[in-house]
Amino acid sequence: MRTAPTTLLVLAVLSVAAMALPAAAGVLKVAPSGGTHTDLQAALDEAADGDIVLVDTALAFGPGDPPALITGKGLTLVGDGTTRAQMPVTLVEGVPAGSTLVLRNLAFQPGPVDPLFGGLLDLRSCAGTVLVEDCAADGEDIVGVDGGKGGPGLSVSGCDAVSLVRSRVTGGDGNSPGEQPPGTSSFAGHGGRALRVAGSRVVVHDTLVAGGDGGDGLGSSNGGGGALGLDSQNGDLWLVGATVTGGEGGAGSPPGTASFGAQIDGFVSHLRELDTSFAGGGAFPGLALVSGSHTVWGGAAVTVGITGPARPGDAVSLTVSGPPGTLFGFFCDLDPAFLPVAEAKGVLQLEALGPALFFATIPPGGTFVLDTTAPTVPGLDGFVKRGQAVSDQGAAGLVLSNVTAYVQVQGGL
Repeated sequence: MRTAPTTLLVLAVLSVAAMALPAAAGVLKVAPSGGTHTDLQAALDEAADGDIVLVDTALAFGPGDPPALITGKGLTLVGDGTTRAQMPVTLVEGVPAGSTLVLRNLAFQPGPVDPLFGGLLDLRSCAGTVLVEDCAADGEDIVGVDGGKGGPGLSVSGCDAVSLVRSRVTGGDGNSPGEQPPGTSSFAGHGGRALRVAGSRVVVHDTLVAGGDGGDGLGSSNGGGGALGLDSQNGDLWLVGATVTGGEGGAGSPPGTASFGAQIDGFVSHLRELDTSFAGGGAFPGLALVSGSHTVWGGAAVTVGITGPARPGDAVSLTVSGPPGTLFGFFCDLDPAFLPVAEAKGVLQLEALGPALFFATIPPGGTFVLDTTAPTVPGLDGFVKRGQAVSDQGAAGLVLSNVTAYVQVQGGL
């Protein structure tokens, strides 16, 4: 159901003009032509903390491309188009406290340096906040390499505040000589792990996390083993509306062993789940809790999203999905946070909650939609705002949605 933009709601979404604004963000665009840069790494190096980097969907990356490196600063890196823009294998390290890295509308591509990284996207030692929204990190399927293990998807280590929202993270399938022409390869490989979390605080919201399948063996040789969807060592985790699956074992003699969907280990590990499903490969359980704590919350996931990047005059749609009839308040702030709230289920990711911009009820179809137009804000090349909903689910209590990032650039590029 689409909601007419009443004066109150339009003012709510366009309230950026009435609120204290951040310092003007610089805007860079990487494109084959018509941008500020044709080289991705040059743009990442030049961008200052807080800048916006647009990645044109016409760019293509693959095995021959070097990794992208983002070190010691926060940026908003966003695919500029209706489809996800490609990114090479990417290492993010040392986002400082008080800074934010936003990765949005991006698809991370396999490359030859995968063994040096924990995944196609590798987040390390970030004291600031990291938001990965509407992205894909699909580990490489290995073909024709004896014993080749499927590529990993995403790794998070030593990070204080990471959110994965409406994304897909998968491990690649292992080498499967039983499915290849004779003489191509002889030994099956194991599947690749989808998501590794080590010593980090991570929210996984409305995201698929799927381990890779093991390859089929050749003749009487072994099949490859399936891989974990989620492998957490001393992670502090919130899973909301997520789907986590383990990989299947490959055919062979003997067949490969399937995997749990998720394995949680470490005495300081904490897993909180709401409206989340776990499934192992084959007959394996979906969740293996080796050590740590596990809490299952009642209630249903509420997911928010907003279109972008937008330019003045563009159509913008804000969506809030959840149980029909649910009352919610929508809040907006410029500054991020990562605050577990005892009175609610989820993580508050806005620094100042303040009064709600508006209240509404989710309609019978399960999705509230607000259509409006991106405003003109004089004096800024670009800006980023964050929004989050708080829903009242009756006996289940208050449930927090994910955070979403609204990115606007002021024309030109």
